Amino acid sequence: MEGSLFVVFSDLAEGGVKWLQSVYGLANAQRRMNQIAAENPGSYFVFDLQTVSIVAKTDTVKQLKLVPLPPQAGAA
Repeated sequence: MEGSLFVVFSDLAEGGVKWLQSVYGLANAQRRMNQIAAENPGSYFVFDLQTVSIVAKTDTVKQLKLVPLPPQAGAA
């Protein structure tokens, strides 16, 4: 076991959170959070059980950029 235990959560749009995984070591927890966020865009955070605080966050939905679609041929 490496270091302290951290918990990766999904930050739900409805205002709640969802436990995803417990991971030993902050670097491991951040890496896992980023892997999950890359596979399933959303808002995620790492929670430190010792300090009872959020120590890392990511929001891959906000990082997605909307690209306008080209006009369709023959559209009025």
